[in-house]
Amino acid sequence: MDSYMKWILVLGAAVLLLCVAGCTQPSPQEAEAQLCADLTNLQTSLQELESLNETATIGDVKAAEANVTSAWNDVRSSAQTRRDVNTDQLEAAYTDLDNAVQGLPNDITVSEARTQLQPQIDAVKQAWQQVFTSANCGG
Repeated sequence: MDSYMKWILVLGAAVLLLCVAGCTQPSPQEAEAQLCADLTNLQTSLQELESLNETATIGDVKAAEANVTSAWNDVRSSAQTRRDVNTDQLEAAYTDLDNAVQGLPNDITVSEARTQLQPQIDAVKQAWQQVFTSANCGG
């Protein structure tokens, strides 16, 4: 066997090892734990958005909503490993909230923004509860 063939075999083995290492799926228990942790983070970020007080600015509202977006992206990612959990309603509710926040005028007060956003926040919380329950996160 010449050195070229040995090089090809070594390279092939390395590619196979990388694929095996990168292509492994989490166990069902790991997938459930990750989704539950991500859902908890989403709930926390929603609470932070909802609890902004009068000293906050619309920039603070948008920053808090960016945290919701990040948490939602984590939920969406971890939910992909759980085929038994449907996040469609949560995704629709999140999208409505995101659109509502992005549509807020810069000269609105935080109180007015909270009033405007409350229906979307409530919809996300309701959809969140359904996913949280169906993912067996309640204990």
